[in-house]
Amino acid sequence: MGRQRTARISNRRIGHIAARHPRWLVFCLSHMPEVLANPEHVGFRPASDPRRVEFVRSVGSDRRLLLVSVKFLDAEDEAWVSSAHPLKERYLTRRLRAGTMQPVSRGP
Repeated sequence: MGRQRTARISNRRIGHIAARHPRWLVFCLSHMPEVLANPEHVGFRPASDPRRVEFVRSVGSDRRLLLVSVKFLDAEDEAWVSSAHPLKERYLTRRLRAGTMQPVSRGP
């Protein structure tokens, strides 16, 4: 169980996405709310920062996978987007097999 929060993104993180994935910046920013509101997969990597959670969903007209990484700062009751980028299907498959990404189950 968790608490619902508003995920924010700083200008610095927008710059990070623009630098790493310049041609995908508009796509990422346009579809982040959809991914965060209704993810199809949620994951984390135990060896990395335990405060970071990754959300994945197929979005856009071509149903491209988009990963949005969010860092939850419990002491401040905040959530911040750390990165976002398109994801290849094979990478999602690898993460599912490794157990670091799980499908989101919807209730009956």
